[in-house]
This record gives sequence, C-alpha cells and structure tokens, in this order.
Amino acid sequence: MRKIDLTSKGKGINARRWDVVVLGSARPGLFAAARFTTLGLRVLVLEEKTPATDDALIQEPFFFGSPNGSPLDKALTACGIGRLERRGLENTELTYQVITKKARIDVGKPMRCASDWVAYGISEREESEELVRELDIAGRAEAEALTTQNIVRAARRGTPSRFKPSTGIRGLPSTVRNVGVELERFFQAQLEIFATDPATLAPEIKSRILGRALSTGGYFNIPGVSLIEMVRKRISKVLGEFREAKGPFELVSAAGHPGILLKERDEALLGRVLLINTPAGHLGRCLKAWDLPVPKVLAEKPLAYFRYHTLNFHVPKERIPEAMHPRAILDSRRLPRAVAISVFPSKENDKYVDLTAQLLTRMDADVQNISIVVEEEIQRFFSFSGKKLESVGHKTQNVWDRPFDIETERNQQNWPNPIQIRVQRRQPIYALPTHGLDGLGAEGEAVLGWRTAEAIAPRP
Repeated sequence: MRKIDLTSKGKGINARRWDVVVLGSARPGLFAAARFTTLGLRVLVLEEKTPATDDALIQEPFFFGSPNGSPLDKALTACGIGRLERRGLENTELTYQVITKKARIDVGKPMRCASDWVAYGISEREESEELVRELDIAGRAEAEALTTQNIVRAARRGTPSRFKPSTGIRGLPSTVRNVGVELERFFQAQLEIFATDPATLAPEIKSRILGRALSTGGYFNIPGVSLIEMVRKRISKVLGEFREAKGPFELVSAAGHPGILLKERDEALLGRVLLINTPAGHLGRCLKAWDLPVPKVLAEKPLAYFRYHTLNFHVPKERIPEAMHPRAILDSRRLPRAVAISVFPSKENDKYVDLTAQLLTRMDADVQNISIVVEEEIQRFFSFSGKKLESVGHKTQNVWDRPFDIETERNQQNWPNPIQIRVQRRQPIYALPTHGLDGLGAEGEAVLGWRTAEAIAPRP
C-alpha cells in the first residue's frame, strides 16, 4: 500500500479519520460495523452504491433459523439490535418445506418432520424418530460452538492463534451418513440451497444446516423490510456513517493509519483499522482497471464466484397452494441444484403476493437457460396459469462492491478451522473471507462480523 504524507504543503489532500473504515456493503461487514458502534467506536462504511436501492426480496436471506436463542439472535443482540428494532421478523413453527415430485415434507418440529417421512414412505417410524432427535441435538451443539468458540484468527502471521478447538461430540451423526436414497436426496437438497459445493462442507457445517431447521423458523413478513435494512439503521443511529465511492480510489496509509484515497476529490478516509468487506478478486481487478497499485493482499488467486440467480413472480394469493409454507425448497432433477422459494406480501396490492425463486449459480453459468427451466418447474409444481416469471436478479451494476457474490477458493478451509482475517502484517488491515463459513448463510455471516469486530476493535 502506498504511503501518503499529509503534512507536506501543496499536496491538497483532505483527511478525515474514524476508528474503523469498512470497505464494502456485504452482510458480514455490516454486522461488524454495528458491533463496533456498540463498543463506542466511530465507523465509516464506504460502499459503491446504496444497497437499499436493490430489491428487498433479494436482500433477505432465504432462511434465518430460530429468531430466539440462535446464533443470528445472539449476533443481533451483540450488535445492539433489540426486540423492538426487529420489526417484521416473524417466528413460525415450521421452518420451510421440501417439495419433490412425490412429497411435501414439513421441516420444523422434529417429530412433525419424522411423521412426514413415515407418511410418504421415506423411512420407518423408529428410524425417523431417532434420526431427527440426533440431528436436532447435533444442530444445537454446533450452534453453541459457533457462538462460543473463537472462530476468527486475527493474530499476525507467526504468532499463536487464540483459537481453541471445541471439546465434546461434534459433526454429523452416523445415522445421517447411512440413510436410504430418498432421505439422502432430502438432505442434499437443503445443503444445495446454502452451500456453493456441498461435497466440500465440513461435517460440522452440514450438521448445523440440517439440524437448525428442526426448530422454529424466522423470516420477515412486512413488505420492504429486510435484515440488511435493520442492521444499516442500527449503524446510522449510533456512531456510524455511510458514504458512496462514486469514482476510482486507492488503498493507502498515512501515519500508520490505513484507509482509502478518493481520487476525484483528493480526500483520504482513514481509520485505525481497515476492514475489507468485499470479494478481494473484484476489488483487485477494479484497481488494476483504474491503473492504480494492487496491494499484495488483493493479488488474484484461483477463485470462483457464485451468486443467487433470482426470478420474481407477481401472483394472486388464491393461486398459492393453501398447504404451502412461505419458505420452501423445490427439488427438481432438471436443475443443477435445488431452488429456494419465498413468498412475500406484495407492496402494491394486498390481493397479490411476490414469489421469488433462487438458486446458487456460478457467475459464468448459462443463467438464461437456467431461468427457462426454473420457470417451467415453477409452472409445473404450482400451476400459475402460464404467467411469465420476470427475472430481477443481478441488476446491480456495481463493479467492486458486490455484496451478494460469494468468493470461493480451491481447497478452502471451512469452519471449524479458524478463519484467518489478518491480511497485512505491518498494517491493521483485515478481510472477511465468507467462504470460511460457506453454507451457514445469514447466521454465519452475522457471527463472523460480530466476532471479527470483537477481535480487532482498536483499544483506546
């Protein structure tokens, strides 16, 4: 990173300072920023475009887990977002449904799920009840580990990690690893919704994904309200500030403080800590395109990028099957992976609902062909009278700040391995590698941001 001298005359650089500068608008960094404010620190979040202008249906994660006592609940509390501020976050006994050509399985209370397996002939009653009990216990154990263990390594290279491995029984129960074809597909569909590559997931993550659904679920049920909006309001309310970078910028440092130099205004935005909250590959390529220095921490690696491809449909309420839960997983063998379906109240007409269908795709995937197949499958399963789905995904034109892109590395290390967030040895510069919690979705990102803030918060 280039060092700039703010004391020299004639430079014409205006400097502003915060305790922490967060570069990017992805969920982990927003949770970190909110946690910083509860610690009494002044925070700047620099973003390319205000995410609030994106469709709230895309912003909201498909599945939260229980709003009460879950890792997400604890992260919200740690970030100063109490019950009164969680307007619109609804608690529901069922988490979601898994829909196949032959079955519609309710996933929520363990014995209700087991009863559906038996009713559809997927497994015997005794086997089903033992399986859901073990999954429920395992999922709770992973939730406790996620919120009590040190999941990040913030120490400098060459210094001991503060990470302490969990003691006790962890991982995927043996009963889950030895099931019939139908149950295996039922579990696989759930993993496909959240993970870029289910085959590479650690057993602990698989256990958490499958086990967390066997409790009450939670989702927003008010038009226009989302998790991101909730966290952003908290940041703006207490010691936080948002600004947009509308042109080229450079990563710099001044007097030991890292930050951003906005080229169009010759303005330096400096912090005692700089937190990179956007895919490193996107940011590095952007700096290169601007003919600006690319720090070693942003050097290109063999990375792959995933995102949720989204289709949206405006549907009369009466066309939604009465037995359908507002959150469902559609398992279609015609698609490369399962599809997450969410139903929201319409903002325009209370007689309609908005239905979204989302599936994880690589950035280089043929999304046009995928969209056609998704539309056909939605029509086939729900009979929407030939109405057309309108694609609303990926409409953002952001170049470096891509909050919904998921960056993955070959042979990446997943939790419960500690996540290395320190990226600069001599400067307090950190990054949020979300691939370390691949598959844990919103709750993983929330905990990562919360724990990162506690690990790197500058002291007085």
